Amino acid sequence: MLTLFALFAQIERYYYLLGFVSLFFLRTKEALAAKKAQRVVLGKPKGTFRVSIFDKDREHIQRLFLFGVPQKQIVERHLEYDTTKSLRYYTGRANFASK
Repeated sequence: MLTLFALFAQIERYYYLLGFVSLFFLRTKEALAAKKAQRVVLGKPKGTFRVSIFDKDREHIQRLFLFGVPQKQIVERHLEYDTTKSLRYYTGRANFASK
């Protein structure tokens, strides 16, 4: 049965690459239109944000950031995390002042 689902997904991708409208796209669009007709509010509520992995190290990050340590070094050497992209977002969201 799983093989059949994989086959149908592959066929749908193939037709999409040939320029036909994706069935996935149509199903998604129809479902969103139905929810909109029911006046369902979609998405995350305004004013909420997730807890970040950097919250526990906020003071340390801010101190290093103010000393001018590059974000890549902060992540790799000082905190030993694996991504700088999320730190860039975090420092922008947390209003860190640069030097």
